[in-house]
Amino acid sequence: MAFQVMGVTAGRKDSNCEILLKEALLACREQGAEVRMINLKDYELLDCNGCTACTMGMSMGKDTGCSLADKDDKQKIMDVMLEQDAVIFSAPTYDLMPSSLFLKFMHRNLAYESAFLTKIGADGKALLVTEQVDEKLVKSSRNISGVSSTIATILSPYMILTHRVLVVDKAALQKIEEVYA
Repeated sequence: MAFQVMGVTAGRKDSNCEILLKEALLACREQGAEVRMINLKDYELLDCNGCTACTMGMSMGKDTGCSLADKDDKQKIMDVMLEQDAVIFSAPTYDLMPSSLFLKFMHRNLAYESAFLTKIGADGKALLVTEQVDEKLVKSSRNISGVSSTIATILSPYMILTHRVLVVDKAALQKIEEVYA
């Protein structure tokens, strides 16, 4: 089966965004990929209503989905997106911000994060390893069930063996080589 690439744009028809996305997809096709493109303007997408069902589910390690899944086209798009090997997004910027349509689409992605992690085999416990303490990373990882973080100098075999996924940044890898070599 060929590598599958999906292009998602949120701009006007034949806009700069769409033209650039088509060029990127043509380059992928020339390399043997199967490509498809959608424009979010062709779909009905509702705003996130802030019900927090997805975030509550994520915090308990559950895939609860989105409470709006049967009310608009987001689920239809995600069903196709989760089957792709790569996705290229193209969105116009207005006043240094992505378009409201693109933001509406992205705000609803948290409900699909668990499904995505399962699809790529990154579900379960994950350990993020950095060279030194990164407060933002520590606080962010605490908000996701099954994700923890540590620094390279205190990484232990037990930590590695009790996590399914290990994410190590380049500086941490160098520190690990220094400490444990």
